[in-house]
Amino acid sequence: MAGAADYTFKGSVIGTDCLGVPKGAPNKEAAMKLIAAMTQPARVAKLTDFIAYGPVNPAAYEGGLIPEDRLKTLATAPENAGTSVFSNSEWWVKNGEAAQRAFDEMMAR
Repeated sequence: MAGAADYTFKGSVIGTDCLGVPKGAPNKEAAMKLIAAMTQPARVAKLTDFIAYGPVNPAAYEGGLIPEDRLKTLATAPENAGTSVFSNSEWWVKNGEAAQRAFDEMMAR
């Protein structure tokens, strides 16, 4: 029987995202409360039960909120993130279109 394959995050690129409230929003206070509620450590830790996205709040990794066996499936878990790099959004703003064209050309060959 052949050996089993394993998964690693070594050398992976972690993408980031954000939540925001537009300047001048009429319900800024309510929007900020919603963001605070959505990003509570226990809530974002629970989300990892359903999808292998790292929690947006690093505090979710504290206190055993995420089961040990689940941690190895999350790119931003403390033991995995140290072998990864974070995507540089400034680079993508400057070079994203050219990079996409180069990628598309490569894939079309």
